[in-house]
Amino acid sequence: MANQNGGSDVEGFEGFTDYNTLEAGNELSNAEPFFLIADYDIYPDGSIRNIVHVKTQGSVKKATNELSIKALPTPTLNDQKIHFINRSYLGVASYNRFKMKRDYYKFYKAIRVLAKDLSSSESAKDKYSYGITLINFPWLTQEEGQADALLKEAAENGYALAKYEYGLKQYREQKDIKEAIHWLQSSAEDGLSQAQYRLARIQLESPWVVKSEVNALFWLEQAAKQEHIFAKQHAAEIKLLAKNKDLHNIPEAIQALEEIADTQQFDPQYQYLQAIAHATKENRELSKAVNYIRRAITEGKRLNWDVSAWQTQLNNWTSGGSVTITD
Repeated sequence: MANQNGGSDVEGFEGFTDYNTLEAGNELSNAEPFFLIADYDIYPDGSIRNIVHVKTQGSVKKATNELSIKALPTPTLNDQKIHFINRSYLGVASYNRFKMKRDYYKFYKAIRVLAKDLSSSESAKDKYSYGITLINFPWLTQEEGQADALLKEAAENGYALAKYEYGLKQYREQKDIKEAIHWLQSSAEDGLSQAQYRLARIQLESPWVVKSEVNALFWLEQAAKQEHIFAKQHAAEIKLLAKNKDLHNIPEAIQALEEIADTQQFDPQYQYLQAIAHATKENRELSKAVNYIRRAITEGKRLNWDVSAWQTQLNNWTSGGSVTITD
């Protein structure tokens, strides 16, 4: 299952710039060290999906795979299962001050120097970077609420990534949902693809906002124009399965799925959407749909997804191992 890698091409992570060029292989010299910050969706079944690499260093494939098969406690609100977003800090990103100083002293020292340099700047960009650095390395000396204050100040000064990170943090921590949505929308309007994607998902699944498939599709398509893989996949999902049938557009959904085939071919949700597309297109191919949904079920089980609905769909399509065509 592919992930959307935001680590190498997302502007604004200047808080990482210096230590990206510190000959990291020398600093991170223990056996197979890695640094991974990842965002992901937690589904109502507790499964982890749509993993995005916020920042990486070293080989993170194994860690990403291990993360993808974890089953977390089901997110709930008022005893109702819900979708939610989370961020994890893995490998060196999870180390405390003592371990960093002991095992990776040059790396530790570089982060401290970086934080000191950023702390003296008054630019919105550097205040954002300083805030992110404090968040990502909580062992740095800092006052309570300092990181949030830095991100908010940078957001108020128009820095799009600060708007996104501050809004997303407020949303994850459920501190102020209304403010979180405000900053995420402002960042989306600034053209940040990850904000457009997240705002769309919130409009589809959040228990705190009025759901809107129309608005969600708009923002997904904006992000898709910037080659956001998961945005393309979820836009295709709406065009195939939206409750609002006016949004259905099977040819466009099929086109979107073709565009992400190389990266998403092992994603169970992608396989399921291919099944629906082949079962509902004008010249439908139910035998291919059955093959796709069977692969979706197999891979979904491996990743600890609840695939019971897909199994029911497969049973409706087949009888005694043969494809049953019904209208």
